[in-house]
Amino acid sequence: MKFTKTENHLLLSDCKNFDPFVSCECGQCFRFNKNSDNEYVLFACDRPLTIRKQGGDWLFLDITEEEFKRSFVPYFDLERDYGKIITGYSNDASIARAAIAGSGIRIFRQDAFETVISFIISANNNIPRIKKIIESLCELLGERVGDSYSFPTPESIVKAGVEGLA
Repeated sequence: MKFTKTENHLLLSDCKNFDPFVSCECGQCFRFNKNSDNEYVLFACDRPLTIRKQGGDWLFLDITEEEFKRSFVPYFDLERDYGKIITGYSNDASIARAAIAGSGIRIFRQDAFETVISFIISANNNIPRIKKIIESLCELLGERVGDSYSFPTPESIVKAGVEGLA
């Protein structure tokens, strides 16, 4: 994994088994928007993060290397060797096929409270509806962060009550 600083951005290269777009779309997180085939905005670690695909590399906009390493290396689980995990299951044909099909997916280390609430919301819903409900919840009860909203705290949800959430 190699980092290159460009203006206010950070280019990540030589990072195997990592595709944040595939990871966003696999159903484990719901706070992202696809701007184009080459650009997503993900809200994580208390901030929006714009990600652009550049060839086989990833450009993260408006972030320092220090912040990326502190917040997003753990969030994207970039220090784990997924190649070693995949190779460890190579003798199981079913898992080997699944690993190839899910190439690039990382298990995001999301905030536990947000993950639990998102899981509850996901029951009997499709991904577009889950994303809409979560975004509405953030706009209603979260703190404004630039053009986005943070995930609400447990206290703000309790304070809203059933009627406020309805």
